Amino acid sequence: MNMRKPQQNAAKSGKLPLRKAGTKQAPSDLAEFIRLANLVPQGYWLPPELVPNLDGLSPEKGPAGTTWGELSDRLHQLPESVRKELFDRSKIEPATAEEREIVAYDYFPESYRISQVLQHYEKIRVAYYNLRGLTQDSIDPLNQLLQALGHADLSYLRRCPKADCGKIFYAGKHTQLGCSTEHSSAIRQQRKRDRDKLNRQNAKKRATPAPKR
Repeated sequence: MNMRKPQQNAAKSGKLPLRKAGTKQAPSDLAEFIRLANLVPQGYWLPPELVPNLDGLSPEKGPAGTTWGELSDRLHQLPESVRKELFDRSKIEPATAEEREIVAYDYFPESYRISQVLQHYEKIRVAYYNLRGLTQDSIDPLNQLLQALGHADLSYLRRCPKADCGKIFYAGKHTQLGCSTEHSSAIRQQRKRDRDKLNRQNAKKRATPAPKR
């Protein structure tokens, strides 16, 4: 008689990841956050932003007029493990022209490079502070927040995408875009302008004759 547990049979059949008896493996997405958190040395304080007064991406230079050279100088002030992670991230580029259109209507390599580094830095910072908080002995406020989130539909918890807002809000309905009626309207108008711009660019590309070989 086969006395193995159902989970062990399922793992062998390929339905569940096979693992050693009595051990647990972190889910891959959590494992990545743990790896990022451990890049930061114990006791090191990560600044909340690498580029002060971040107002958004300027196509030719990047956030708030920052150049890659200026950002690179900031990276050299970070611990070696974090610095290496971010420099490796700076080498990532959109693989195809189609992906570049998804990233931005006008693809500027330096702007994309800077945005990749800043986004990854924020992911490291979030992983470091939140996982350290979760693993401390006393985390009463964090536990209260986690309990509150456990009773909510998190798909309605959002951050207002209007450029000059960014407030956190709980949407009254699934189609609500912004934190208020006015901001939702402004977001729709901006997205329509963006679509119109992209359509004009695509039409211009189609109208341009292909170069003769």
